[in-house]
Amino acid sequence: MKNAVFTNMRGCEISTTEARKLVRAGESVDVPDVRSAGGWRGVLRLLGFRKVEVEDWTSSAGDWCFKIQGGRFCWQENRWPIGGYRYTIGKAYAEDPLRTK
Repeated sequence: MKNAVFTNMRGCEISTTEARKLVRAGESVDVPDVRSAGGWRGVLRLLGFRKVEVEDWTSSAGDWCFKIQGGRFCWQENRWPIGGYRYTIGKAYAEDPLRTK
């Protein structure tokens, strides 16, 4: 993936550089043009994460978790029915925004 459309939580299109800043600050970014759950590798590379390990990809909807450098995690959340995926970075697996509390 050479490029992607990123949007902030207000739905405004942002640059890849701005998306990198937001995820590193703990904000979520949406990527509405990712067509399949398997797009995670390209999206995470665009966000500047080169070392990525799959932590959990058992959800058929693509709600998956990845371990990234620095002991952090990235969660990919399906944005059904509007399409694409949301990406959120956290410090611990317990911070998983997809788990119920």
